[in-house]
Amino acid sequence: CYVPAEEWVHRLHSHLDTRAHVSHPLVIVAPPGGGKSALVSNYCAEFRKLLPQGLWVQYYVGCTNESANYQRVCCSVMQAIKERWGFDEEVPKRCKPHEWQRELLVWLGMASTRGRMVLFLDGVDQVDDAHDHALDLNWLPRSFPAEVRTVITCSPGAALDTMLERGWPCLELGEMDLEFRAEVAERFVQTRKYKPINPVLKNDILELPLCSNPNVLLQLLDEVCILEKTGRNKEESSYLMYLQAQDMTSFYDYVLWKWEQFFDGIHPNFVRRVTCLVWACRWGISEQEILNILCDVPRIGLLHFFDTTKFCWHWHNGMVNVAHLSLRMAIEYRYLPTKLEKIGVHRQLGGYFRTHPLGRRRLDEEAWHWLQGEAWFELLSTLNNFAYFPRLYDLKDGTYHCDLRRYYLAVNAHFDAANGLLQGIKRFEDTGPEPAVFFSIAQILADFFADMGRPTESTAMYRKMLGQPDDLLNSSFSMRLRIANLRVSMSRVLHAQWDAGARNFALLNEARDCLERARSAFEELVLIAEDARDSALQDQDLPDAEKRIATRVYEELAMEHSNVLGLSGRLCVAQGDYEAGEEYLRQGLGAVWGGLP
Repeated sequence: CYVPAEEWVHRLHSHLDTRAHVSHPLVIVAPPGGGKSALVSNYCAEFRKLLPQGLWVQYYVGCTNESANYQRVCCSVMQAIKERWGFDEEVPKRCKPHEWQRELLVWLGMASTRGRMVLFLDGVDQVDDAHDHALDLNWLPRSFPAEVRTVITCSPGAALDTMLERGWPCLELGEMDLEFRAEVAERFVQTRKYKPINPVLKNDILELPLCSNPNVLLQLLDEVCILEKTGRNKEESSYLMYLQAQDMTSFYDYVLWKWEQFFDGIHPNFVRRVTCLVWACRWGISEQEILNILCDVPRIGLLHFFDTTKFCWHWHNGMVNVAHLSLRMAIEYRYLPTKLEKIGVHRQLGGYFRTHPLGRRRLDEEAWHWLQGEAWFELLSTLNNFAYFPRLYDLKDGTYHCDLRRYYLAVNAHFDAANGLLQGIKRFEDTGPEPAVFFSIAQILADFFADMGRPTESTAMYRKMLGQPDDLLNSSFSMRLRIANLRVSMSRVLHAQWDAGARNFALLNEARDCLERARSAFEELVLIAEDARDSALQDQDLPDAEKRIATRVYEELAMEHSNVLGLSGRLCVAQGDYEAGEEYLRQGLGAVWGGLP
C-alpha cells in the first residue's frame, strides 16, 4: 500500500548516483509516523538492483529497545562490512565514547577500497541519549568516503540540529494532500483485502487534519475496516466522534482505550499486561514467553489480540516488537506513568529470564532488565556468576563486550563491583573446576580489570594464577604458552601503572622480572615450534594442511617473541638502562627477520 512521491525517489536516485562525488549523507526529515521508514524499506526493496554488486546496509534505530544503543549501530555496520568482504580485522570492542567515530570511519574507508556501499540509518533521533550524549552524534563521522552513500532519517530535534550544523542536505517529507491520502487509502484497502469503506466515512477520515500523517491514516483505516469485518460497524460513528487527538501519542492512547473496550471484557487488564511486556523487552518477546509470564492468559485470546492489532506490531524471528515509537510512548504514558511501575516490569522480566538456560536469549535480556530495573544487587549477582561472565566478555561479539562494561560501571556506582567479581571468582574456585577452565576465566577477569582501570585487582589475579604449582604451569606446551602470555599481560599492567603516575620502581622491577621469564619461555617455545615445523616439512606423508599449521604456529610464536623483546627494551629505557634497552630492541628486530620467511 506504499505510494512514494516521485520527487522523493528522484532525490534518492540523485544522491546514490555514482557519477557524482558525494561525501555527505542525505538527511530525510519527517515527524514520527511521517513515512521515513516506509520510504527507506521500500526504496531498498525496489531499487537495490541499481547497485547489485554493492553492499546495502539498513539499520532501523528504535525497532527494539536495544537497537537505540549507538554502540550497537556502529558494531552492526562494521560487522556487515567484515562479513561482506571477509576482512581479517576484528570489529572493535573496547572503544571509548570518542573513539567510535574514528573506528567507524576507518571501516567505511576499508569498505570503499573493495566496492560500493549504501548505508541507511533510519531513526537516528531515537538513539539512547542516556549514555555518552549520543544525540550529539559524536560517534557518527562528519564526512564519508565517496564510495559509501549514506542516507539518514530523523524527526525534528537535537539530532537534526546537529546534522544541520554540519551542513548536511535535507529532504523534508511534506504532509500528504487529500489526493495523495485517497490513493494511499485505496491501495491499503485493496492490499489488505478488506471490504470497501463507506464513502462518507472514508471522506471524513481523509479530511481529518491528523491523517496527513501516513501512520495515523493507515492505523485509522485499519481500525475502521476491522470494525466492519467483525460486525461491530455500529461503533464506527462513535469511533470518529471521539477521535479528537491532537498528536500521535494521544491518538494511540485512544487506540489503546478502544482495545481495552474489546479485549479487557474477555480477560481483566489483558491489554495493559500484554503491551507492557512488549514495551519493556530489549529485543522483543515471543508469544510463548508472554504465556509463560501471564499464566492465566489463554493462548487463543493472545493470538486473537495480535491478529486483530497486527498493524501495530513488528515481528522478526518469532519476536514481537512495537512497530511505532508513538505507540511505545502511548503505552508508557497510559500504563507506566511512574518510574516505579517501569522498574516493576523490568524486574519481573529479569526474574523470568533468570530461569532460562544459559544461552543467547538470557544473555541478551537478563542483565539488561536488572539494569533498567535498577536492581543493582541482582545485576552484580548476575555478573559474578562465572558461567555467565565469560560469555558477556566474548571478544567475538563486540556488542556483548560493550554491554559488560556498561553493566560494570552501573553497578560500580552503587557497590564495589570489582570486589563483587573477586568474591565470585573465589566461589567459582571453591567448586574445584579444571585448572585450564579456571585459568581461562581468571585471565578474562584479570584482563577485564585492566580494561576498567583497576590495576590492583588485575595484578592480584595475575599473581594468583602465576602462583600455582610449577608442575601445573609447565604441564603442556599450550599451558606454557598461556603462562608466558600471562606474564606479558601482567608486565603491561604494571608498566601502565608507572605511566599513570605511580612512581614506584618496584613496579618496573616486577614488570621486568615478568618479561624476563616470559622471554625465556618464548625462546624455548620457539625452538620447540621450529623443530616441529622442520619435522613436518620433512615428512612426505604428512598432509600439506598440517605442514601449513606447523609453519604458522612457528611464525606466530616468533612474532610474539619479538614483541616481548621489544617490550623489554621499552621497559629498560623507562628504568634508565639504555644499553640493555638498545640490546633488547636489536634482538627483537633480529627475531622478526629471523623468524619470518
